[in-house]
Amino acid sequence: MTRTRTLLITIGRTFRGLRAGWLMLGIALLMLAALELTLRAGFAFKDSVFKPTHPETAVLARGYGGETWPVDYFRDEARMRDRWHSYVYFRHAPFRSPHINIDADGLRFTWDDAAARARIGGKERLIYVFGGSTAWGVAARDDATIPSMLARDLVGRGWNVRVKNFGEIGYVSTQEVVALLRCLQAGERPDLVVLYDGVNDVTAALQDGRAGVPENEDNRRREFNSTQHPGRLVNALGYSLIHDSALFRLAGSLQSRLRGAGAGLAVKIATLDPDARAELADEVLSTYAANVRLVAALAEAYKFEAEFCWQPVVFTKPRLDPYEASEARKYAALQPLMLDVYEHLPRRAELVSNPRFHDLSRIFDDSDTLDFIDFCHVTEAADARIASRIAVDLNQALKRTEAHR
Repeated sequence: MTRTRTLLITIGRTFRGLRAGWLMLGIALLMLAALELTLRAGFAFKDSVFKPTHPETAVLARGYGGETWPVDYFRDEARMRDRWHSYVYFRHAPFRSPHINIDADGLRFTWDDAAARARIGGKERLIYVFGGSTAWGVAARDDATIPSMLARDLVGRGWNVRVKNFGEIGYVSTQEVVALLRCLQAGERPDLVVLYDGVNDVTAALQDGRAGVPENEDNRRREFNSTQHPGRLVNALGYSLIHDSALFRLAGSLQSRLRGAGAGLAVKIATLDPDARAELADEVLSTYAANVRLVAALAEAYKFEAEFCWQPVVFTKPRLDPYEASEARKYAALQPLMLDVYEHLPRRAELVSNPRFHDLSRIFDDSDTLDFIDFCHVTEAADARIASRIAVDLNQALKRTEAHR
């Protein structure tokens, strides 16, 4: 009887302990839910009442001559959606707005004057431009992207050219090579191919700790076959719930204030000593150089000309506008690896000795105006300067296409 009573007492105590534990857990969850709801309401109020102008008034005033269309542009860009695209992960879904238009193939509209080209006559030359967001045209209207400005410039020089913008936000050079290969597989035959790269190859390497992978590759690993494996699906849903929560946003805001906009990358780069960082920079350039060789081989096999352009970043500009200086500080976590890559570039004989490779990283060396709206994206006026420089090389490349006729 004593043993039975002892067992009952033990069970009772265990039950009361479990009940107290569940009660405490329930109270904690309710408090957490209340905090989440309170923060969501606060952020919603802040976003609706105190949401800052994007881009900031300094950018509008000094980078766009006081025009306000960029505010509407970025609102439109926020409404765009991606869709799955084989081999390269994604392209934008069709989209229509006053400043951004995406066709059924996921390609952005590019300036074209068919009447002017008809007056020029002769064989139409087809130019494909590949790149990341800077080629796609972030912060520029359809008619003012680098591909559009190249089309306008070359038509003005008397060339009957039609330009297609294959740039995509976030693409690295390897994705561009695959996209080009798919075009050739489908029977498309461009006369001239332009690759405009640099930034995304570096940021992707910084995210993953190794070169040669797309941006946000960790997201793809987490999502892989998630619907086929309940555990992966639960992990993916849990990650999404946490990532989209107001508490996560609060933590991110605090981290950004303390460590800058690139704080999430700072943890990765903090683990790299100068030698390791130099090694990763060399891997970035080796991967890019391999892609240059691949495209050059395709150009020889399929009889088109290829030009390779390395883009500028704010970190290499000598005289920064005050806003540019603030952006450089904001993205300071990117700067060490970015500078390593850009400083190693002139020592890559395979690239700098290639007459088809053009290093544009110093194109703003003589500028003290506002060119960059963040660490890599530039104003329409800066895009025009870049396009004008590239057009000089494309003019010569188009002359060489005569040999392929």
